Amino acid sequence: MANLTRPDKPISFEKATAVLKSAINHNSNFWNAALIYGTPAANSLHLVNHYFLTYPTDTSKVVISVKGAFNWADKRPDCSLEGFENSVSECEKILVGISAAMVCNILGQLKEWQIPTLFELSFQLSCLWRIKYQFYAAHNHYFTIVISTILAACGKKIDFFEAARIDKSIPIEETIRNLTKFVSSGRIRGIGLSEVSAKAIRRAAAIPPIACVEIELSLFSTDVVSNSIVDTYAELGIPLVAYCPLGRGWLTGELKAFSDIPKGDFCDTCPVFNRLSSIRMSSCWRRLKLLQRGRVALAWAKKQKGIVIPIPGTTNPARLEENVKEVSLTEEEMHELSEILERWRERDIRRE
Repeated sequence: MANLTRPDKPISFEKATAVLKSAINHNSNFWNAALIYGTPAANSLHLVNHYFLTYPTDTSKVVISVKGAFNWADKRPDCSLEGFENSVSECEKILVGISAAMVCNILGQLKEWQIPTLFELSFQLSCLWRIKYQFYAAHNHYFTIVISTILAACGKKIDFFEAARIDKSIPIEETIRNLTKFVSSGRIRGIGLSEVSAKAIRRAAAIPPIACVEIELSLFSTDVVSNSIVDTYAELGIPLVAYCPLGRGWLTGELKAFSDIPKGDFCDTCPVFNRLSSIRMSSCWRRLKLLQRGRVALAWAKKQKGIVIPIPGTTNPARLEENVKEVSLTEEEMHELSEILERWRERDIRRE
């Protein structure tokens, strides 16, 4: 969902909602959100809130995974109990609008039954999500209880909460124990992690079940296949959520040369793009002699060991429809791809 709330390439919530509705219609119901996807006033959680206020009956159809506990300003994770509390509470404040709207939709139907007390309650709840939260600072504890109660009783809660990055200042076991407290209290349903090494995930999985781990996996980023990370996730039965499975546009043919990257774009400074040449990538596709390149890239990701859930991002409903169409790769085609990848495999410096 990151592309739908990029501050440098803003699109309206109405257009973004159309993309999300298309995703639902094509059974793409794993939505990957984050407080850092966008601005504090318009991030992907606000978009999710807007979508479910528009389509309240879709709440049960979607699995929401939220990344948090990360300070984007100094690019530093905070997986302390306080860090998680601040992050989860912020998510709840945004998502409480969904709960109030859902209750209002139900209670609003009672108007025709002429039950004034319940209809009055409906009106009060409809105003709840508009609170500006000045009260929150002075009554943090009580406000959190109210929001959590509403979410638990009648709204969409966070399915999986991910630590956006591993906080190296504390043991990963402590990170997991901190998150477990939010599962026990019912504020989140499961624990997720992001960018975790094979060794670290073994330590984490020894405590409670890990719902999923998000990591970059694509024909453009294969280090997790060669360094046993994918094997370890598969062995432990942990689903791998593959972000950027289309290589940020390179694997669809959208970007053909480095000059196609807008100046200042993330891809312009990403190390992997500086190490691999567009000539190599073009040669890879010419030798493969397959059309529908994006679908081939997604099919390759799904063919890896274990459970792999690719989450390609797009702002275009037509491109989304293309991404959900299945392409089957033969063993011969997978072997050919493996040989090509072996020749230009590079280590990803983020996990060195």
